[in-house]
Amino acid sequence: MGLKESAVAAFTLTIGCFLSIFVLIRMVFVGVKYRGKISWKRYDMPDCLRDPALGTHNYAHLEHIRLHYVAAGDEDKPLMLMVHGLPEFWFSWRYQIREFKKDYRVVAIDQRGYSESDAPSGVNSYNLGELANDIKQLIPALGYKSCIMVGHDWGAGTAWTVAGMYPELVDKLIVMNFPHPLSFPKYVATHMSQFKRSWFQFFFSVPLLPELWFCIRDRRMLENSFNGRV
Repeated sequence: MGLKESAVAAFTLTIGCFLSIFVLIRMVFVGVKYRGKISWKRYDMPDCLRDPALGTHNYAHLEHIRLHYVAAGDEDKPLMLMVHGLPEFWFSWRYQIREFKKDYRVVAIDQRGYSESDAPSGVNSYNLGELANDIKQLIPALGYKSCIMVGHDWGAGTAWTVAGMYPELVDKLIVMNFPHPLSFPKYVATHMSQFKRSWFQFFFSVPLLPELWFCIRDRRMLENSFNGRV
């Protein structure tokens, strides 16, 4: 890591630690008010994840990691690769799988660190270069030379990076809810309104506390993040 990257990481962590003070106060309030349990992991898979209409579950064994994915549609059709965001996984694409499997081989992945895919240790294991390299290896592992890539949120950040680093792999790029990774940091640094909206990105740089925050009240935070009540 170079001097510039180290400075950015230190600044991000400093802001994250500052914001953690307010999150800790909120956690204490929630704990006293609701006395809800902490749920670290769910071991029983909901029946909706086993719906055969959504495709078959498989694993791709890449060079250093194993990725879980769900595939639907004929294998002789063009590949449409779905890359989810945070805090999601392959199931976020259930409606798109049903719609597009008629014309494509639709593959919805779990990115590294999510759901059934491997979760390597270390922050550097999750930079955009590593995530893009996973896709670079995955596409030929699926038997294709290129794909239509669809990315949402953090998954769109991965999709942007793949298109930039390995353009030969991307026939068409569909991006939802994520600006270009090179322009976004500059915008955040010069627009206070966006800086405030991006507070969680700094908070997520703090060790352990974000995971605990998501797990209190039986993971209610996950539900709230999708209905706008965070």
